[in-house]
Parts: sequence; structure tokens; C-alpha cells
Amino acid sequence: MKYTDQVYLRAEHLLKNGKYATVKVTIENIVEDCPIKRGDKAATTVGLSFAKTDKILGLNKTNHSLVCWELGEGKPQDWIGKSITLVVRLVRNKSVIEPAIRVWPTKPHPNQRVREQMGTEITEEWYAK
Repeated sequence: MKYTDQVYLRAEHLLKNGKYATVKVTIENIVEDCPIKRGDKAATTVGLSFAKTDKILGLNKTNHSLVCWELGEGKPQDWIGKSITLVVRLVRNKSVIEPAIRVWPTKPHPNQRVREQMGTEITEEWYAK
């Protein structure tokens, strides 16, 4: 499925020369009521917009926890102007393993479940498939 024409940031947008890039982005604004799919239901979440791109990253529970860990639990408005690192990892979505964006912390997250949800590294073998 192609998402390159959507406003929401997807793993596919971080493809550079056939490989997923790690990028450091600066949070420019907080988007309230950003649509997100939770299981089979539509919901809303906090979204982040970044300097130098028009894409928005809607924060799922894992990425929200990682941003809070990295930038502080305070109000999302306090995150504006701060930088985070985005990576693409392989994660399990129901029965499918697929690439997904993860906020990458500078120090290990203390919660084991969040660490498990961070996914696994994308290897050269995976790209070859």
C-alpha cells in the first residue's frame, strides 16, 4: 500500500535509496485530535508536526510513551522546539510483521512492555525479500 501522498508520516516516507533512514526531527507543533486506528476502532491521539516537512506523526501508545520518556511527561506543548530521533523497525501488527516508525530514545525506556514494542532491527536479509 502506498502512503506517500498522505499527510501522515509513515515508514515508507523514510525510505532513502531503498533503505529506511534514521532521522532527527524538531517538533514544530502539536496536533490535537489526530486520527489514529486502535485495533478495529477509529480514535484520536496527539500528533506531532516537524520543521522542514509537512507530514504529521500520530502518536500510538508506544511512541507517545517514548516521547514522554525522551522529552518529559509535561504538557505536549512543552515538546515544541525539541528534537527526537525517528527510526523504522519491524513490529508485529496483529499477525503481520511490518515496518513502523518508532521514536528512538537516547536512554533505555524503563518499561519492559514498551521496550518489547520498539520492534527489531531491519536487516539486509529483510530488504532482500
